[in-house]
Parts: sequence; C-alpha cells; structure tokens
Amino acid sequence: MGNSSTWRYPRANPKERSGALVAGLSLVTFGIYLAYWVYRLHAETPSRVGKDPATPLPVILPFAVAGVSLVPIVASGVFGSGDVQLWLFWGGMAINFAAHVLYLMLSWKLSDRLAEVAAADRLRVPILSSGKQNLVLGMTSIALENIGMKSLSLLSIETPSWFEQVDMVLLILGISGLWNWGRQCLVVANSFAANEERVYSALGLDE
Repeated sequence: MGNSSTWRYPRANPKERSGALVAGLSLVTFGIYLAYWVYRLHAETPSRVGKDPATPLPVILPFAVAGVSLVPIVASGVFGSGDVQLWLFWGGMAINFAAHVLYLMLSWKLSDRLAEVAAADRLRVPILSSGKQNLVLGMTSIALENIGMKSLSLLSIETPSWFEQVDMVLLILGISGLWNWGRQCLVVANSFAANEERVYSALGLDE
C-alpha cells in the first residue's frame, strides 16, 4: 500500500473518541472544540509526504482568517453609510469567503488521506465519495448562510419573509453535511487508533 518514503508517522498518539462527545462539546463551545478536534485529527493520523502538511499547524489557518474577517465587518458598523462602510463590509466578507475555501481545500485533502488509511485498515467507509459530497454540501450551505443570507440582514436590506426559512434550511443542510463528513472521519480515526500496528504495516511504516 505504501512505504516510509511516502508516509509519515503521526505527530501525536492516536486516541479513540466518542462521536456524541465530539458533537456535544462542539455545540456547547460554539464550534471551538470542533476546530480543536479537526486539528487533533490531522496530528493523530499518518500523513502523506509531499501531499499533507508536515505539521497540523496549517489547519488553524482557516479559523485565523475567519477571525481576521470580523475586524473589517465590525468596523463597517462604525460608519452609518457610504462607500467606506461598503468597502469594509464586503472586504470582510471576501476574507471570510477565503476562510471557507481554505477549510474546504484542507478538508478535501484530509478526506483523501483518511480514505487511504481506511483502505490500509481494511475498513469499509465510503469517505472518498459520499464523505466528500457531504463536505461540499456542508461547506457550501454554511458559506451561503453566513455570507449570502447574513449580508442581507447586516446591510439592512429588506427581504421577503420566506428568506428566513431559506436561511434555516441552509443552516440545517450545512450542519448535517459537516456532521456526516465528520462522523465518517471519526470512524476511520477510531479504527486506526485501535489498529495502529496493522495500519503502519500496510502503509510500510514498520520497515
């Protein structure tokens, strides 16, 4: 399946986690724990040389970019109207959109990586196909809800009443898509944690 020249050992010891615990902590921390879990997922699974980051630190980049995007968005609220307000607001939204794209790119690559780990573990998880579909569905819906729908309300643009239903549908689709993707990732990660030596052998890391 592989060898030590194409795979690296994980930088942290793999740990089995409860899906309910990950979901619960993510909800009560408003997504902060979810970001931490994805960071740990990168650190605790084998990575591909030349394809995956040598360290999990780049994983926090999308979250940092999203945080930076709040600065011009909040600053735009200082101005009652005018071009400056619009430039700041849409500039912040553009940065926020970039954060979504970065997260999607890293997570797409992570899906490929975990699919190979799953194959080495002889684990039947359709993460390569349906996992990516759920990921794209989730990120696209969240991006539309955060950037598209929120833009209308923050700019005080009047919208039909049914826009609220659309906003709710996008939010539900986003959360369900990312949850299904994360659930598949968790299955692979937990199975790897329980069968480290077998996976290392299949990847050629025991040579």
